[in-house]
Amino acid sequence: MEEAYLKCKYSEGLFSDEYFINFKGSFEREDSLGDGFTVMKERFIVKDKTSGLMPIIIETTGKLTSKIRLNGIKDASAGAFFTVPNEEIFPNNPFPYN
Repeated sequence: MEEAYLKCKYSEGLFSDEYFINFKGSFEREDSLGDGFTVMKERFIVKDKTSGLMPIIIETTGKLTSKIRLNGIKDASAGAFFTVPNEEIFPNNPFPYN
């Protein structure tokens, strides 16, 4: 297992301590709460008004995609695995993308 960051879009959650996030690969699951998956605000790194980075745990890495878990998810998908494109994952520097 390896820790990294995943590029996400976010919006304000229902409560002051959370955000809704969406990312490439998040729509493969049917258990999101409409606007996306609910994550702890304290775990999310905001880049600008619509995007940021979510800490993740990489379980397996393939040639083009990786299987990951979100590190800080609050909703019913806690512990769920997602398959995301490798170009959306940043292992070290939290803000290398544009």
